[in-house]
Amino acid sequence: MGKNNRMTWWVSIFSVICLVLAVGSVTASSEEVLVREATYVLEQHGQTIGYDIYRKYQTPEGYLYTNESVVYVTLLDGSHDQNRYYHEVHVDSEYWPIRQQMTSESSGVVTTVQTEFERQGEGIKAVAVTTVSNREFTEESEAQSRAFCPSEAILDYLAESGYLEVGYKTEVYVWSADRGSFVLAPVEVLEEMTFEYGDEERPAYLVSIVENDVPLQMLVSPEGMFYSISFPTIDVQSRLMRPDETLSEFSPMVLDMVGGKGNVEVSHPLRATNSRIRISFDGLPIGASSFSDNRQRVVSESINPDGVSEVVVDISVDTTDRSGRAALPVTDPNLQEYLGTTKHITPDYQSIKEAALQVIGDETDVYKAVEKLLDFTHDYIDYDITLEILTAPDIFERRQGRCTEFAILFASLTRAVGIPTRLVFGFRYDGTTWLGHMWNEVYIDEWVAVDPTQGQMAPDALLVKLAHGSDLTGEENLQATVFTGHRLYIDSVTLKELVPPEGIALEAGISGNHFTSLEHACRISAPESWLMSEAEEGGQWMLVMQHQLGGASALLMAFDAPLGAPAEDVLASTIEQVKSQMAVEVLGSQEAFLGNLTGVSATLRIDAGTVTVLQDVTIATAEDIIYVVTLSAVEDMWDLFAEDFQSIKDSFISWR
Repeated sequence: MGKNNRMTWWVSIFSVICLVLAVGSVTASSEEVLVREATYVLEQHGQTIGYDIYRKYQTPEGYLYTNESVVYVTLLDGSHDQNRYYHEVHVDSEYWPIRQQMTSESSGVVTTVQTEFERQGEGIKAVAVTTVSNREFTEESEAQSRAFCPSEAILDYLAESGYLEVGYKTEVYVWSADRGSFVLAPVEVLEEMTFEYGDEERPAYLVSIVENDVPLQMLVSPEGMFYSISFPTIDVQSRLMRPDETLSEFSPMVLDMVGGKGNVEVSHPLRATNSRIRISFDGLPIGASSFSDNRQRVVSESINPDGVSEVVVDISVDTTDRSGRAALPVTDPNLQEYLGTTKHITPDYQSIKEAALQVIGDETDVYKAVEKLLDFTHDYIDYDITLEILTAPDIFERRQGRCTEFAILFASLTRAVGIPTRLVFGFRYDGTTWLGHMWNEVYIDEWVAVDPTQGQMAPDALLVKLAHGSDLTGEENLQATVFTGHRLYIDSVTLKELVPPEGIALEAGISGNHFTSLEHACRISAPESWLMSEAEEGGQWMLVMQHQLGGASALLMAFDAPLGAPAEDVLASTIEQVKSQMAVEVLGSQEAFLGNLTGVSATLRIDAGTVTVLQDVTIATAEDIIYVVTLSAVEDMWDLFAEDFQSIKDSFISWR
């Protein structure tokens, strides 16, 4: 869950569909002869979301494949964006890849990936250089047998080799630019079919290819040209556009990963101490995900007759103090994968390394160092939706991002001081909806979950783990997990009880001139000459206190918030909201006390037309609650109520 300046608290998600903005195109030279060109319509849930243009040229080296895509996407904040994707791949006459170039620009970040391939006997080697914001990252990978890039080359190879026959199965290596490595892709020709193209039915083969653990189904002509590609788990299809067809108005594709509405509503989900969750999914073997961590235990696993898998997990908050279990730096050779540099995680970036060392100071205890770096990351980044996953240096300079960016920067900071760290993907419950989320695990004599976005050393029990990896595509393949449409059901959940301190009655509500809220764990009192009432405006609860003679009022409001949300940020947001609605002068702001809490306050002068009103806005945070007390009076009468105002603020007690 992240922060934004509108006091809306969102869980961000991990977007893995690589649809990015092109910054150039290719023009065929006189030595390149166009072999085929086809335009494909992109659809999701029956709605047009974009299009693809594929071309194949014959060249002196062999062939050139190009692909341009345009797709409309919707982000979690409801905004729409048009994204373009472009790549070109040169292969030889036997369809071995020679070189590939991909370029993207998204969220102001320019990324290029240039890959050179070299045949080595029966195998092949690839060297990929990724340039992000003028920084280079090089990855090398080898395959011991034939490899392909792009996917269209596989189909042409099968057709020309006579392998497009029902029952044919094989495994081939394909190049994944996203991973920077070759991955093994199972290929199977399933059955003969037909493809409806206008008024004719064309013969076709149904071919299954699993790339990056994402299942694809293709209808392919006997010559190797694909008619359609389907991503069954996300209901997206790219199909050949008919000659008489025109592109209709685009509908936006939902890019962010959302797990769907929950089966029960949970107030204050961050207080969940224990839960039992049923997870059902299809299209992915149970063993491909990782459902266990130091807080999450698998109770049962099963597959029903329809092939739908179900895993039941128990989750309990783990508050174990692991101080003294490990010292910096951790040098276990078996953990080196979780200490190194990747395309996104850069512990060797000088500014990040210096920041990490400064944060931990002379601390050598791993557990205590993790606490310090977690707090730093949580406070350092402001929540902001980005189209493309940023690298740690960009995150560090921008100080903005989603949960993905929180997890990437935290992993870079911890690895920089020798703490093994991996990325974790799953779902967080916001009280009504399961939303995709990313967090981390650190190694402190065992793998321990922490959530830098929320600032949780002991994450709550409505955070469900599905997979982990050393980078965005690790050994459990986070990408495949996202594409597999998990459904989550809460069988039971237990929330932490907030017990009032001795002397405060358990009865909630207004009692004389006292108000007690067990839900928001607070109590406030007003002088005898004041009246109290509860109200609701725009769905927001508030306690209203008014002087019997008029001229002065006080409001108490409470909001759910990320753990440790800075009161200063909330105050700044509140002032901006007030300014957008009326003429306001800020007379000053300072640290202030709200009963037993330390917060911040600002004094405002508001032009209300016929009168001028003064307001004192005091904000304090406690765990997952933000308290806002607003004191208002006509400016000429402020001094008359100053003592009452102070007594109201002094009476406030929170036991959160």
